Amino acid sequence: MGGSVWRQGRARRRPAYRVFPCNKNTKYLRNRAAYRRLFVTLPPELVMTMAVPYKDSKQSKKVQIAAMFNSIAKWYDFLNHFLTLGIDIIWRKKAVAKLKDTGAQRILDIATGTGDLAIAAAKLRPATIIGIDISIEMVNIGKAKVEKKNLQRMITLQEGDSEKIIFPENYFDTSSSRDMNRE
Repeated sequence: MGGSVWRQGRARRRPAYRVFPCNKNTKYLRNRAAYRRLFVTLPPELVMTMAVPYKDSKQSKKVQIAAMFNSIAKWYDFLNHFLTLGIDIIWRKKAVAKLKDTGAQRILDIATGTGDLAIAAAKLRPATIIGIDISIEMVNIGKAKVEKKNLQRMITLQEGDSEKIIFPENYFDTSSSRDMNRE
């Protein structure tokens, strides 16, 4: 009787509903078919970019990664929220809670992408947040988001390589990357 609902003396199967939480601006998806239909509506060039590795390229892995993120930059926020089923918001809140405990005034956001973590950390009111990312297209989208929220005095986003950080040693009180908080 586990999956049945008794009604008028007969067993009736419940539909196999699964709720996929999304951000507050979208409705909940009720089943796997709806999830698949929404994924199928993505443009084919985006799906190909996500699925095809650059194994035949003579470029370095770093250049290939930058190119991949540049190509999906306009879709990145949607994909991040959709493919993580909204869990990225929880990760971001956890990261901000950890940053709050440090009391940092100068924060470096490594691999900032479109700046979601930097924008979320702005509520802590640090003196400055600098976000670096290898993808210039992601940085440009992040800059637009920062300007829209009028946070450009606090947040600076720029193209940068996490393996070759150009800032002096001990310049930042703390550094963060949202990908490090996925547990």
